[in-house]
Amino acid sequence: MKPYVTEEQIRAAKAVNTLAFLLRHQSEQFKRVGRTEYAHCGHDSLKVSSNGKWNWHSKGVGGTTAVQYLIKVEGYDFVRAVQIVCADAPFLSSPPVIGEKNSGFALPPRGDSFKAYQYLAGRGVCDEVLAFCFHTGRVYGTNRKTAEREYTNCVFVGFDESGNPDHAGLRGTQGFFRGNVTGSDKRHPFCIPAEKEGGSTLALYESPIDAMSDASLRIRRGEAWRGQHYLSLDGLSMLPIETFL
Repeated sequence: MKPYVTEEQIRAAKAVNTLAFLLRHQSEQFKRVGRTEYAHCGHDSLKVSSNGKWNWHSKGVGGTTAVQYLIKVEGYDFVRAVQIVCADAPFLSSPPVIGEKNSGFALPPRGDSFKAYQYLAGRGVCDEVLAFCFHTGRVYGTNRKTAEREYTNCVFVGFDESGNPDHAGLRGTQGFFRGNVTGSDKRHPFCIPAEKEGGSTLALYESPIDAMSDASLRIRRGEAWRGQHYLSLDGLSMLPIETFL
């Protein structure tokens, strides 16, 4: 089936502020050059304003949305650009009906897990956390091919109450790509359980990498990092909290 996006996704993507989106995902590539304006560190004529407008003066292109930026600057097609921006709008994903059998879900095939490991290590996740997540099948790498090249994505697996994979979040090791595997149940996103099942502290995070990063900080402070549960909310969904509790 050819990839597509809904009118709802298009409207939501167009509503995302360009500067906020870029500072969230490429903050190291932009510098403040005015009270409300930022410039690209590698292309001084590429400027983005706080109102969302952007212009690449030397190229003669510009726009008002993050979708237009991804198309005209990064080279993505329209559908992929909308999907990327919509990853910052988790409320768009409709949760499954409680009790409904999740028959359309399947984990992506395993690929270059070493590259996925390197990417996460580069994000500051420590070896002890990575070793646990990869060993327990919570994280691995998968490959995605396009006509131009092959990409590696990190796969963050969530398990249901019976220990079966029921959710998989994807994060590209290059670029902006983020998303969920089709059929993922938003009740069961990525989670690192406490070492003792009865652990009384549940810590909440927007994404799996946030959870792994906090666990790494606890290790570096000499704390017992498995003393609490780490739960990703797959964005800002309340379903994982309700299900876990």
